[in-house]
Amino acid sequence: MSDSLLETLGDDIGDLVQPLLETALDEGKIDRLLASVGAIVPDAQRQVLADAMTAVIGLYAQVQDLKGSTDLSFDNAGKLLKLAQQTWATLRAMDQLGAQSPSLAGVGNDLLQKLVGSHLIVNHPVARSLAVLTTLIVPGEELPLRPPVIQDGEVVRAASRVDRLQFDRLVPLLQNPLAVLRAEYARPLLTQADAGAAALKLFPRLLMLLRSLGVSCRLGTCSDEGDILGDAATYVKDALLIHVDDTLRGAAAEAGLALTLSSAEAGDLGLVIHPFDQLNSTRQVGGWTIDLALNAGADALAWGPHGLTLPPDAASSGVQASVTATLPPLVDGPAYLIGPADGSRLEVGGAKLKLAADLSAAKQSLALSADVSKSSLVIASGDQDGFIASLLPSDGLRADFDLGLGWSTDGGLSLRGAAGMDASLPVGLSAGGIALSAIDLGLHAHDGRVEASISTRLGASLGPIQATVKGLGLTGALTFPSTGGNLGVADLALDFKPPDGVGLSIDAHGLIAGGGFLAHDSASGTYSGALQLTLHDQLTVSAYGLIGTRMPDGRPGYSLLVFITAEGFRPVPLGFGIMLQRIGGMLGIQHTFDERALRAAMAAGTLPALLFPRDPVANAPALLQALSAAFPVNRGSIVFGLLARLSWFTPTLVQADLALVLELGARTRLLTFGRVSALLPAADDDLIRLNLDAIGILDFDSKTIELDARLIDSRLVHQFPVTGSAALRAAWPDAGTGAHFVLAVGGLNPHFAPPAGFPLLERVAVALSSGKNPRLVCDAYFAITANTVQFGARASLYAEAAGFSVSGDLGFDALVTLVPPHFIVDFHAAVQLKFHSHNLFKVSLDGTLEGPLPLRIAARAKFEILWFSFSVHFEFTLAGGDALRKPPASISLVDELTRALSDAANWRTLRADGASHGVALRSQPSGTGLVLDPLGQLSVQQQLVPLNTHRDIDTYGGLAVAGPRRFRLDARLDDTPATRQQAAFAPARYFTMSDDEKLAAPSFEAMDAGLVIGEAKPMFGPVVPAPLEYESIVLGERAAAVDAAPAPTRHTMSLDELTAHRDTGAAARAVLRRTGKARFRNEKASPAATLVAPRWQIVNAADTAPRLSPALATPASWSDQRATLDQLNRGGAQWLLVPSHELAAH
Repeated sequence: MSDSLLETLGDDIGDLVQPLLETALDEGKIDRLLASVGAIVPDAQRQVLADAMTAVIGLYAQVQDLKGSTDLSFDNAGKLLKLAQQTWATLRAMDQLGAQSPSLAGVGNDLLQKLVGSHLIVNHPVARSLAVLTTLIVPGEELPLRPPVIQDGEVVRAASRVDRLQFDRLVPLLQNPLAVLRAEYARPLLTQADAGAAALKLFPRLLMLLRSLGVSCRLGTCSDEGDILGDAATYVKDALLIHVDDTLRGAAAEAGLALTLSSAEAGDLGLVIHPFDQLNSTRQVGGWTIDLALNAGADALAWGPHGLTLPPDAASSGVQASVTATLPPLVDGPAYLIGPADGSRLEVGGAKLKLAADLSAAKQSLALSADVSKSSLVIASGDQDGFIASLLPSDGLRADFDLGLGWSTDGGLSLRGAAGMDASLPVGLSAGGIALSAIDLGLHAHDGRVEASISTRLGASLGPIQATVKGLGLTGALTFPSTGGNLGVADLALDFKPPDGVGLSIDAHGLIAGGGFLAHDSASGTYSGALQLTLHDQLTVSAYGLIGTRMPDGRPGYSLLVFITAEGFRPVPLGFGIMLQRIGGMLGIQHTFDERALRAAMAAGTLPALLFPRDPVANAPALLQALSAAFPVNRGSIVFGLLARLSWFTPTLVQADLALVLELGARTRLLTFGRVSALLPAADDDLIRLNLDAIGILDFDSKTIELDARLIDSRLVHQFPVTGSAALRAAWPDAGTGAHFVLAVGGLNPHFAPPAGFPLLERVAVALSSGKNPRLVCDAYFAITANTVQFGARASLYAEAAGFSVSGDLGFDALVTLVPPHFIVDFHAAVQLKFHSHNLFKVSLDGTLEGPLPLRIAARAKFEILWFSFSVHFEFTLAGGDALRKPPASISLVDELTRALSDAANWRTLRADGASHGVALRSQPSGTGLVLDPLGQLSVQQQLVPLNTHRDIDTYGGLAVAGPRRFRLDARLDDTPATRQQAAFAPARYFTMSDDEKLAAPSFEAMDAGLVIGEAKPMFGPVVPAPLEYESIVLGERAAAVDAAPAPTRHTMSLDELTAHRDTGAAARAVLRRTGKARFRNEKASPAATLVAPRWQIVNAADTAPRLSPALATPASWSDQRATLDQLNRGGAQWLLVPSHELAAH
């Protein structure tokens, strides 16, 4: 059975924590554990330590749960490492106890070092021995004792020593291993004592490694060998003797090595190697096969400061020796598994470790290698993002490979088959239209971290498109933070490696050719980049966009946003001097548009960059960031549109970059945005420069229209800035906000209350000066609503010199009401002379002109001299009369209504929502009268006068109403009453209102305007029974008479059975009910949210209690409620009119 990364981590973490778990069962063991690091536990701190041990036990239980999980994913491995990090953090937190008790100073870190060192000795002796030899661990026995801590004459911290873990040296060891080992072991051997000291440092460490590999060896000579060696015993007493047998005592020597160090006093040879006999031996150690090989062509050789020294008779042969440890692959699966068994993973079949030395006159090398064989990198499609998963086969890809990591004195550290730490292994695998060309390997040590990666290079053919995916695989990083990590003294991070990007190449047989690169951002899960394509070798198309693989809620998903513009497009004349200069398009799948981001881009002047940017390939990062903000991901939405650049006149005087974008799906909206530029008289001499950025939104769901525009970078004669903004807000009568229409350029009249959400506009202004002194600014505005026209202007002047300043302004604001005719004009003028901040003289005039009848003017003039001021008020009636009391010509609305209802243009047929004919209907010839749809309804609607009002109609466009003042329209079809239909009416056109009421009243109000006749659901006539009669015709001879079968029992179908058959029968499952939008229709489900027109309620002014009123067939409109309110308040303001939703909120 294969071992997995999750199991290995779980076992190691469990073994590390095991000594701590035992302390929970035996209080004495915690004392012995702490005593191993010299700590003596005071009684005051015993409970704190017990709590820390309890926390560790709780974390251990979670580790065991994860270890036993069948989910071997990287996520679970990450959770396991996180639990380990919490465990080590709990131990390190014990260092804080040292502030209260010197006996516990640094006890947490000491315990962690002790636990890791002990764990390696018991469970991974080879790894520990190799770490000691390569200086990553300094054994405790080689360190001096830490002095005891004595307080008040009593030992509170005993002398101790533990292994010193130096895993942060792994980075320089990988970067330059020879330099690290030389710094540790290479030292001048001047005397034999120096040689002995160096041997005692190197040979015991090497002895430990060889014994952990099962190689018999020892240090020095035995007592009974001294007589045999004689004077030579002095030089070999610190030697390292390696032999094939388990012991040398009493055994005949067959083959082996003797290693000694020679000082300057003994020939200055350095490392002296004495091989004896030949060796080829194999033995089993655990699951490993150990092969020893020795080919001694010389009795002795030395390697030291003078290079390699060989006897004269062995100059050409030398000595070759090797130790190889092999772990064979398993028959039933990989030996080791990194990643989930059913996901993207790395499978390791077998492994081999080898240490080899080749010492001769021609070559002197030492090499260490580690190889894995029969290994596989599996890329599962289920682990990928939506884009990569669409390229991979459903069962993923498997690539087999062999991998080796080696170090030698000749070539340094390298991957097998490569000169450095990056290697590419050719694979040449194809499956399901996907080609896996190579496996890329990397191992790097830098900036205090070791990084390893294994990834693939994939190629996919999608018709004429060739896609190359690079960097898809697995990655790992090992760091050594000062505060420790999830491995105690180190931190390990393992994860699936997303691709670096996707390269695209397109060649459609000369029709379309080109390509580009999409870079991958793992943080956001997006691919972004730019492409350049050529059509027929004539037209160049630039495309830039985003491919998203993650939804805003973090769940996997797929989204696409791409803009395409044509380069070198040949202009097309459209007539009237207009030329189509450039074209383009955009498509967004699972994308919407953010009007707030678009308006922010308009205010910043960056809106046109989304349409036809300069060099989109070079500026792709900034451009794609702007696109992702303006068109964010939104599940269930699709946006697509056209881009165009239009110009007028030759040379160009006006240029327009426009986009028309339609959104479907979750919402139905139409977006238009762009820039219109006028450079007069020419682009290179723009005495008049006007740049207008605009954004328009038509929302079909909320039934509103919004338009915003702003002048950007506009000026006159190269120096006078022109600024300003405009806005349009409109809504249908049945919109949730109520009907309204407001178009404003530069602002609104101060007397007018704009609808909610209307933006604050900047007046259209021209600064007729290039600086602040003098300063002359002229601004104006113009606005239109359903019943008003508004405009105004202002001019201001400022100048200063020698401490004196003069300022003045002149302006007016006009509000014209159409029905009934009325206007009010506010005007003002002022001029002031100041010395510094002191007023010397000021004259101001503020007034109001109101009409048409009576035509009145009222004003106030104010004079200020120094600190003295006085005012003059005046008011005149320029034309007398009372327009409201003079009855105009009357109109008979009943006659006008009759004519409107008789007009065929006001009649039409309505098709029921969701209804399907199931057949094709023939087209009607022109001139054919109104034809009813079999599945539809008949509608009549007029816009002349509101119907079914609860109050009399006072006026019609300023005319008095003659005859009836209330109108009701009813109809029935087969005893089914018709449904009332509403339309938008301006209340001020039909009801008498004061100026305040006109400003407070909605611009439009939904009132009854007609009827819808007929039912939306199909209607069936009465059932007519008819007998089924047929004639029997017998061909051939009649068969013999047989007894008649008993009459079958009749079954009467119940209503429940009929309903079940209706919902699941052939008619319910017909094609027209299973295609298009019909397959998502659920007639029984009520909508989650609905929009309703505003309703009004009369409440008591004292306690806001609603007034009880009789139930009405149609809810009372604002105008009806206002008339009722006027009657109720004849004796005083006791009642108020408020929106119904405000009462519901309370």
